[in-house]
Amino acid sequence: MTTNYEYMVIAPSHMCPRRIQNIGASSMFDNCLIHQIDGLANWSGDIPLWMSNAHELNLPVFWIISDWSFNNKDIFDLRKLNADEFFLPGKRGGPGNIVKELRNKENTKFLVNHTLKIIDKIISDFPNIKLIFWCLYTRTKLHKSDMYDEYGYDEMCQRYPNNYVDIDLYLHNENITFDKCVVDNGGHPSHQGYSILKKIFSTYANNIE
Repeated sequence: MTTNYEYMVIAPSHMCPRRIQNIGASSMFDNCLIHQIDGLANWSGDIPLWMSNAHELNLPVFWIISDWSFNNKDIFDLRKLNADEFFLPGKRGGPGNIVKELRNKENTKFLVNHTLKIIDKIISDFPNIKLIFWCLYTRTKLHKSDMYDEYGYDEMCQRYPNNYVDIDLYLHNENITFDKCVVDNGGHPSHQGYSILKKIFSTYANNIE
């Protein structure tokens, strides 16, 4: 099976083609197969299916991990899963899908721990997956949130040393700060942000076997 794409990206609204086009960055991702849905929940059942498809196409995969609380209304269904079950069917998400009434430290801890099990499973199945914690960088390094005290960007880098992408390294190389890479508190990339992401994709896509 052949394809004209050089790599696959799985992401929430940060990689929305319409958003990329509106900011004038479409040409950066002509060779990128994008699977994206606004507010994509990390436990969406389609995520491992997309990754399996990438494996069949021999494409490197980049997963922009969503905010821990995207589609947090799923917590009731997640709590019903057996210990060896990780995903809920289909594409879970939608714009503005964080239910404020459900957003507390107890629920966040559950959603984080469940997502970490998912990431561990994904790495086990797809050892070359590259994880981009863009949302967490926004929430815990650009801004501060007591919701993520134990589950921030730096903690995820320490947990996944062989799979995480070092955003700080790219910022340093480009002599730019992260606030210039986003346009809002949600961490949606600016043109400079997309340029950083493009450099990340290109660098790793050429080195992932």
